[in-house]
Amino acid sequence: MQLGDEEEQLLLKNDDLQANRELLIDITLTSRLGFIQKVYSIISIQLLFTALFAVFSLNQPAMMEFEATQIQLQVLAAITAIVIMCSLFCYPANARRAPNNYILLSLFTICEGYVVSAICCSIAKEYENGVHLIFMALSMTVLMTFGLTLYACFTKQDFTVYTGLLWSFIICLFLLLVFTLLFPSSVIQIIYSVLAIFLYSLYIIIDTQLIVGNNKRHSLKKDDYILGALILYIDIITLFLELLKYLEMINGKKLK
Repeated sequence: MQLGDEEEQLLLKNDDLQANRELLIDITLTSRLGFIQKVYSIISIQLLFTALFAVFSLNQPAMMEFEATQIQLQVLAAITAIVIMCSLFCYPANARRAPNNYILLSLFTICEGYVVSAICCSIAKEYENGVHLIFMALSMTVLMTFGLTLYACFTKQDFTVYTGLLWSFIICLFLLLVFTLLFPSSVIQIIYSVLAIFLYSLYIIIDTQLIVGNNKRHSLKKDDYILGALILYIDIITLFLELLKYLEMINGKKLK
């Protein structure tokens, strides 16, 4: 039984549509993988720089003393990092235009690396087990980030839809922070640190899903690789600092 001309044309058209669909999926997947590789390459460089900055400072007594005592420089670096971060988030064009985006991200990483290094130097200078606390916080951060990243990639749950709910959590956490400043209490500070660790763990999951995409409701565009690297870097660094503060409160042994 022979097919008519119209049926043959319909079959050929369906074959072409299927081939085009498969080609589009392949191109989209390749583009997304390239985006993911670029984001995680940038994050790796940022984290490596931050770690080397801190290690170098901790092994140089003069440098450690300088960073631990110069509070004004820490504040200046933190403010500069916040300004750069706002310029990238509030004006996405700054994050998409090379080489300006790389320059801004590099300046942000240098400022943030200095802040992290200064905090580590202060801990090492104030506590006799300070270096041990830093190593414990680093180990916990690596393990938690690895586990949370795997979970974010393989879970079927879409956490990107909960960003609005997390903003409510942030407001409550901020109010708790204000309360701890007005009425200092070690118990409330520990509760705050535990909640903050939980919050940034959730943000690592959400931001990983924004980067990976994987048919989630929200995902970053392929031109937003700087923003992707920035948000995940902030999550990891903040998680490390909160873990360090928590370990300091429960296990810190001050120098006599």
